[in-house]
Amino acid sequence: MDVWAYTTSRKLDRGSPQSLLMLLTAFGDEERAAVAKALPGHLKELTGGTRNWSPWGLNAPQAAALQIIGAACLPSPAAVAAWLCRRDLDTNPNGPRYLVRHIVLAVAHRPREWRADVARRVAGRLRVADQADRWGARVRWQIADQLARDAGEGLPADDAYTVGYAQWTVPELDEEPYLDEILPRLFEVEAAGRVLDRGQAAGDDPWIQAILRVAEAGRVKRDLLVDGCVRRFLRGGRIQDLRWYVTLYNALEVTPAEAAARTRDLIRLLPAAPSQVADLALAELRRADDLGALDAGSFGEAAEALLFRPEKKLVRAALTWIDRTAAARGRVDAALGALTVAFGQDGLDLQERAARIAARHAGKAAPATREAVRNAAATLPSEARAHLAKTFGEAFGESAGDAETATFTTAAPELPVPPPVRESPPPITSIAELTEAIEAHLPDPSWPDAERLLGGLVDLAHREPERTRAAMRRIIPDIAPWLLYDYNPYSDQALAWVGDALRVLVPPTHPAPYPVRHSTADDTGPAPVTALRARMRETVAAVGGSPLLLATPTFANGHIAPEVLLERLERLEAAGAEPGPLDLDQALLRLPRDVPADVTARAARLTSAAGRRTAAWLAEGGMADPVVTCRRRTMPRDVSTWRGGKTEDVEMVFPEITPAAAGPRPDPHGLGRLLSYPSTLGRQSWIPYSFVWWHSFLPSHREALAAHLLVPMADRTEGRDGQGALLLALADTAGPAGPAVATALILGLSAKRAEERTTAVDALLTFAGRRQLPAAELGTALAAVPQVKLNRVTSALADAARSGAHAEVLAVIAAALPGLLPARAGLADLIALAAEAAETGARVPVPPGLSDVTGTSRVAREATRLHRLLT
Repeated sequence: MDVWAYTTSRKLDRGSPQSLLMLLTAFGDEERAAVAKALPGHLKELTGGTRNWSPWGLNAPQAAALQIIGAACLPSPAAVAAWLCRRDLDTNPNGPRYLVRHIVLAVAHRPREWRADVARRVAGRLRVADQADRWGARVRWQIADQLARDAGEGLPADDAYTVGYAQWTVPELDEEPYLDEILPRLFEVEAAGRVLDRGQAAGDDPWIQAILRVAEAGRVKRDLLVDGCVRRFLRGGRIQDLRWYVTLYNALEVTPAEAAARTRDLIRLLPAAPSQVADLALAELRRADDLGALDAGSFGEAAEALLFRPEKKLVRAALTWIDRTAAARGRVDAALGALTVAFGQDGLDLQERAARIAARHAGKAAPATREAVRNAAATLPSEARAHLAKTFGEAFGESAGDAETATFTTAAPELPVPPPVRESPPPITSIAELTEAIEAHLPDPSWPDAERLLGGLVDLAHREPERTRAAMRRIIPDIAPWLLYDYNPYSDQALAWVGDALRVLVPPTHPAPYPVRHSTADDTGPAPVTALRARMRETVAAVGGSPLLLATPTFANGHIAPEVLLERLERLEAAGAEPGPLDLDQALLRLPRDVPADVTARAARLTSAAGRRTAAWLAEGGMADPVVTCRRRTMPRDVSTWRGGKTEDVEMVFPEITPAAAGPRPDPHGLGRLLSYPSTLGRQSWIPYSFVWWHSFLPSHREALAAHLLVPMADRTEGRDGQGALLLALADTAGPAGPAVATALILGLSAKRAEERTTAVDALLTFAGRRQLPAAELGTALAAVPQVKLNRVTSALADAARSGAHAEVLAVIAAALPGLLPARAGLADLIALAAEAAETGARVPVPPGLSDVTGTSRVAREATRLHRLLT
């Protein structure tokens, strides 16, 4: 019977794997060697023979049969492990049910050490990320696990294997022969905790219950489990990695004596551990303290670490601990020394509370301690210093009466000067450069890469068509084999447009692997998307027909140097050619706002239609800025949740763009559609692939450009879509910055992802450094945008203030307060940030309504403090 019949068949009946295994078992060494030699060629025949991409692939039974054949016939453990882990045989991430069992049987004739070696090699090829995905591939882990257990030489020690053990096994630890080997690794491998954490309470968590059972039965020692949790906390990580160990630690019901034996490690957790871990450590230290296990030095170290943390809950808990135990346990000096750390906290309420506690215990403090408190308190707000004046005397260069009215300034960093806008790489002028650039940037070109590649393709396809075609034919099969197939699903990705341009030079040679609907519509979706589609189709059509592209930028923000544009127009005139209308419009929109007079005079000498239009455009000073307004509006949006998609009415700040009444402008049916809004929006809540390209469409009219960003950014404040990078690019463009720019910035500062907010802060600093920040509009947007999360924006503005933008941050908050007062969640932190900025010497008029906020709440106290600083 032909061994390949089992892999070429599209239908394997239930008995075929067993029959295949029987056939392979009957083979001798020579027959196995012959099959092993033919395996690669047979796989190539089944998959169509392409090296990097195949439209056909294997079905799961075929892949399983090939894996069984390779396990039985390949000569060495290394060859078998490499074959079993081939990506092109990984067609079913969970694997057919019979596969692992039959692979183990296929190698049963091998020596035990040989099988154990295969298991170790397969385990070594596992990736932690694959095993940590609950819906990811597990068949390779099962192969490694079952081969190791069958060989009886111990389990693999790799991290990925351990994560797979936590992921794919049902915890029957009572019957696990390798318990002493595997259990300690669950506390050592970083990703294991995230996999073990199913969000269940300890009583419902099967892993925790299994561990408690073996601990109660004496199979493992409690110290191994308690120390394992503490060591895992000490290695650090995000709370997602540590939360399961917190649950296990609590389920172990650690005694005060056990906690007291680990005080040094618990103190080490306090400075930087996630808040949930630090909270556990504090609770355990307080229990140990009740047993007398903490000396004054250890107590002071723990208290200082807690008071330095940003979480107010932990700071308040530390202050309570200090206040209740300082005198009772004879450690006033250590307590007051720790309290000086709390003087640096952001909130006035925490500073005042720390000052009150210090004043209460001052009488029992040593002179050196009192002096340290006086020195540390010099930078406190006057409201907090007033609590210390009576017990510490004239401590701060002022009398107690003066403390109510004194105003101090603190040193602040200077605002950094933004770097100049970068020039784009030089244009591609040779086939060797084009080949190198395509190899470097496919399959994931950025928008500047795509513009440069398209410019080079158009130029060289016109100057040296045959050599360019030959070069592209040579490299495409290796770096972009999908272009050989008539398969191009409609997409706004830069790769799709570069691919279409390459197809003009190297037409597809294979039919589509499956039916594809080719869309040619240009009139649906946001205006930047439809404008880009129209322009890119025109660009692809220019390959081989036009001498050059006019609109390829010369600067990273999308601008074209005016003299470069004139040189391109002069080349076109000399060749007797005209640019595409969209190419010309995009080139004109990419001109800077200020064009030298000699360039305008030089343009007047052009005679072609494109030249005369450019001359007229420059003579009239370019396109006038469109009028942009913003207002709140309720819109239906498609919202995706774990339950599925649904449509909701969502309130957002919605822009309107009206073109200027006079002056030159692009064709309204072409790129002129960028100058009106609203356009066709639909209800999508996604951000198009071309989103990162948008800032280059209107680099001299940033307010109109920002208007197009508002709806997609409001839809995706919780996502990671490059919003921050786009805002930073927007800061490098030119033109007035008004309500649309301000709203876009506020949406970026309110993004959920820290990396998006950080880059949005960089954008704010760039605007501020160029004296272009619309602070008043930014404050208005902060109060008006429904998607704003005030705590996120406050954190981002604090980062900006620490980087030198204290005056700008104060101006933004002052403009926002009339719309936010009298109360809103997180408002106290925002006002406190304004007060910190004011303490650097920055000043703004007192915001309306600030003096009307009265009472004893933290908002009222921070408002009183800010009012005092500004008057």
